[in-house]
Amino acid sequence: MEFYDMSKVYDVDPKLIARTQQWLADSNRGMEAGSPTPPLFNEGATNRFNSDVLRITAYIAWSLENTGYQGTAVEQAKQFVEKHMNAKMDAYTLAVVANFATDYGKDREFTRQAMQLLLDARTEKDEQAWWSADETGVYSTGASASVETTGLAAQALLKWGEASGTARKAMTYICLQERR
Repeated sequence: MEFYDMSKVYDVDPKLIARTQQWLADSNRGMEAGSPTPPLFNEGATNRFNSDVLRITAYIAWSLENTGYQGTAVEQAKQFVEKHMNAKMDAYTLAVVANFATDYGKDREFTRQAMQLLLDARTEKDEQAWWSADETGVYSTGASASVETTGLAAQALLKWGEASGTARKAMTYICLQERR
């Protein structure tokens, strides 16, 4: 997603983006069997989450969908994620799933279900809403993990457009945390 976004304002070789998309699609082929093809990501920050197949699959699918990938991997990932949405998910994984679902956009019920799970996991008090996570994909913990997770949740909510009040409360939470 970083290279794709960068390509909108800076010259990035389209072949680099295509190779990265294909590598991600190929790396996630094991999802049908219930685990990503090892070694998926073994680069520090994500090592601890290599066993969280749902999070990895949703993140890769979100990345592919968000960057205009044309292939079967996104649909396969959507089917895998949808099949496992009843699993217990931490708030960070819910936010990743929700972002994938909103960007996927081809199945309103899938998106609605993902967003409802995300909304159900929030904590709300007064004019703030937030999602707490023990740890994020880049090792954030404590208040930083909550801000990062709430940011991902707010992004999904804003793209979805059907829970603007909660999105506003999430943004209030983030702004107030930044002042501390």
